[in-house]
Amino acid sequence: MEHSDVAVNDSLHLLREAASLCYQSSESGDIKQTETTAKEFLNVLADVAKSVENSQGNEQISETACRVLQEARALVTSSDPQGQVLLDVLTLDLPSVIVKFVEISENCRGICESIITHMCEYCSHREMMFALSEALSSSCSNETLSSCLPLLHGFTIVILRIQRRPVENINALLPIILRAGKVAVSEAADEDNKDVVARIFEKLIAISTSMREVCNKQVVDEKKDQLRSILGLYTLELLALVSKDGSIAASLNASKAPSLVLQLSELLPYCGLSYVGLITGRDVEVNHFWNDDGETVESKSLVYKGAILAVLWGYACKEVAAVACENIDTLLKGLQSCKSERIRALSNMKHVPSLDYPLQIRNTCIEFLSAVLAADSASSKDDNEKIDWSFITPSLFALFQSMQSIVIHMPDPEQREKAFSVLKKTLSELPPQQRFDMLKGLIINSNHPSVASLLISVVKDEIDRTFNDVSKAEGQDSNNRDLHLQTPFITGDVLELVELILKPPKGGPPDLPGQSDARKQTILECCQIHASERCNRNGFFLCEYWCQEF
Repeated sequence: MEHSDVAVNDSLHLLREAASLCYQSSESGDIKQTETTAKEFLNVLADVAKSVENSQGNEQISETACRVLQEARALVTSSDPQGQVLLDVLTLDLPSVIVKFVEISENCRGICESIITHMCEYCSHREMMFALSEALSSSCSNETLSSCLPLLHGFTIVILRIQRRPVENINALLPIILRAGKVAVSEAADEDNKDVVARIFEKLIAISTSMREVCNKQVVDEKKDQLRSILGLYTLELLALVSKDGSIAASLNASKAPSLVLQLSELLPYCGLSYVGLITGRDVEVNHFWNDDGETVESKSLVYKGAILAVLWGYACKEVAAVACENIDTLLKGLQSCKSERIRALSNMKHVPSLDYPLQIRNTCIEFLSAVLAADSASSKDDNEKIDWSFITPSLFALFQSMQSIVIHMPDPEQREKAFSVLKKTLSELPPQQRFDMLKGLIINSNHPSVASLLISVVKDEIDRTFNDVSKAEGQDSNNRDLHLQTPFITGDVLELVELILKPPKGGPPDLPGQSDARKQTILECCQIHASERCNRNGFFLCEYWCQEF
């Protein structure tokens, strides 16, 4: 008899003996001995899994492990009294042990999934929720990603069995479940893990289907609405994670909708989520089912990004908008025709997917912003008086900072130029004072001298435009002319900005592109001298021309 056969027989014998003793102890009422023999059963399995890990791919040892796992399945799933006792005693601990076999082979993964399926169907669903959560928390890592598959499959079953307090139970499970998606995203770029990552996302979407079934079973409308809200948050978080996968985002180049995105988008109307509510943030803000734990901030960030991505996918792929029961042209017309709604959407886009998302996503974002800002000034309702700029400005500042990052990291000049053009167009949505304050804040706080230089050119253009408006107003209504003269772009404010650029508060030379520092500083100084020689009738310094070379 070969050594491998001896090892198999020894392991099988120890496993059967532990199962038999566990049953006998249970029947005699010896709780302590029952627990001891149950641990021996688990230890046999753990030792076999460990031997495979230490064998560095030895096929015979892997086959041994598979046979031992098959025997464990036969013992645990047996319909005889011993099988029932084993199932009851091992419920909380068995999932964490058997998932260690998943990495050994596809056959082991299938056996593991069948054991977990049986446990989810016949064990207490409360105990299985705990057992699956513990197992997923301990096995969800980059090295053991495939171990999550049978556990996620188990959640699709056990969620359907929840009868009492479904809102509380499901809401508590989702942060744990979504960890698998976060780990999967981190591995998405690895070609060796492509198949596993795809299956992880499929299992996560299958869980959303189970949640929807639970929701449909509710007879109390309040419970149903609450579950829909939770499902909506889960859908948006999952959409944010799925969109990080480069292979999925690549579909945007062909305006082709991936199956995963279609399935998630189909849930949006069911959850009461609309494109206008998502892009303005209203549908997210009214949702109160945020888990009060350490992951709340990250979770909220994913939800808000998912809300924007849901609209971006609909904008890029008509099929996605169709399954979401949305018309993207209607959305754009609504935003283009109402400035307060447009500004609300722009402020919410501070959550815009930036450098942590593939280039295709960032390009689509810029294109969508460009479409939103293609408002006809004649038909756009200008309702500045309804906009609380003091409240919205910080969010817009965050948006502009994200847009700066997008501009800098665009791979070619044409894309950078387009992205910066959209940034300038977005700035033009702000009234003069807010626009000046925004430019000042962006220039002073910019970590990228090249972008700061571009923003200074925007200030120069604003100065030129304002002086042209003042010139046109000469001889016309004096009130209209006074209004133009009050803009910060031709008051002492602009000189203060120049001073801050020439003499940074922290000292040192101006932080401008290295290859032209001296030239830029000379231009700025000339501009400052020229500006200080010009005064309007209120005594403010005017800057009629910003050197054309800048």
